[in-house]
Amino acid sequence: LALCIKAKLEAVESGISHFEDEFLANFVMPNGQTFGECVVPQIDRIYKNGSVPNQLLIGAPAEINTIEVKE
Repeated sequence: LALCIKAKLEAVESGISHFEDEFLANFVMPNGQTFGECVVPQIDRIYKNGSVPNQLLIGAPAEINTIEVKE
């Protein structure tokens, strides 16, 4: 665990990555869930439904404000 965190911090320090990119999924939201726990189910719905919300709506139904994905 320590090596993983150190590698992420070194990537940020050297400019290879940004802090948010390395740790965003682990940010704790006001409801006590991590950002990853809040967003991953929405990503699953996006792939199943084939539509993408036009704004981030944490906790909102996936059907609200969606656009069709065209390949």
